[in-house]
Amino acid sequence: MSKQLAPTRQNSITTSMAERYGMEPQAFEQTLRNTIMKPEKNKEPPSQEEFAAFLVVAHEYNLNPLTKEIYAFPAKGGGVAPIVSVDGWANLINSNPQFDGMEFQDELDDNGAVIAITCRMFRKDRTRAISATEYMEECKRGTDPWRQWPRRMLRHKAMIQAARYAFGFSGIYEADEVERAFDAPERKSSGLAQRLEARRASPLVGPQEGYNAAAETIEGEILAATDETQAEYIADAHQQQTEGGEAQRQTGKAPQYSDLGRSQEDNEEMEGTRQQEQGISDNPLSQGATAIWSQLDPEARKSLDEDSKAILKLLMEDLAKVSNPKAAKNALTGHQKSIRAIGEQSFSELCQAAVTVRCAQLDGGK
Repeated sequence: MSKQLAPTRQNSITTSMAERYGMEPQAFEQTLRNTIMKPEKNKEPPSQEEFAAFLVVAHEYNLNPLTKEIYAFPAKGGGVAPIVSVDGWANLINSNPQFDGMEFQDELDDNGAVIAITCRMFRKDRTRAISATEYMEECKRGTDPWRQWPRRMLRHKAMIQAARYAFGFSGIYEADEVERAFDAPERKSSGLAQRLEARRASPLVGPQEGYNAAAETIEGEILAATDETQAEYIADAHQQQTEGGEAQRQTGKAPQYSDLGRSQEDNEEMEGTRQQEQGISDNPLSQGATAIWSQLDPEARKSLDEDSKAILKLLMEDLAKVSNPKAAKNALTGHQKSIRAIGEQSFSELCQAAVTVRCAQLDGGK
């Protein structure tokens, strides 16, 4: 008589996680749904698929949802986002076999207030540390934790970013960055989509008196736009080109800084930078600034436009005046707004390279 094998039960992610913590699957799921995944008022609870996806992330990173190392947060577009607490991030970092310690460095202004914190993460299989710097101006929010413990909050931000760079954590978030997404204002519609839809529905007509071929071309591009954002961008471009052309006819001078990617505030700041740069153009760079310039990548220097070159020249002149590496980093911080206005990662890296060159010069002069 042949023996019958007992049927095997398929091991689901819920069962696997429940067994890890010595619980029955049903009780484990109910506990999580009533604690870390409890829906907000008038909101739908997470679906079975969303619950399973959350557990997959917790299982992948070996994080304990019962101790809130990881928990669920309702995502802005629906569903849930896996949030890892500070304790969870610390667990992830310390559990990695390649982790070899970390260091923090505070950067202070002249009044002793923190302006930035750098976290340096060390790996056993790397010869150099991996670092990330977070700036108070960019990160601070009006919430109670940021008001009461600004240094601690900024230190957490720096640690988490350095951990991402060092160990490649993905698919997980920290609470502060998810809350920022909720705080971001909704983009208001200008009503252009409705106007375009009405225009599309209207019968086409031929050229009338005063027909403008250029305007018709722009209008055609607007009508062909695939979404409202693209249509508004084209419409704004046409308006700026029209206003710029009128200004040029009246003054005989082409308008500057017509880059649509920059705000009016950025353009005004860039104009101020250009005026300062004009004085530099009339006079050669100082010897100290020239020494920094000569050490930068020639190809990167060659690719600079006038705006970028103006900002870099001002930065190098400031760097040439400092006497220690800390002051050099503070000089870079003072130019961050102008650097961000350019909006190019390569330019930001070139400015950082200028600081590195100056720090090396200062260290070599000791």
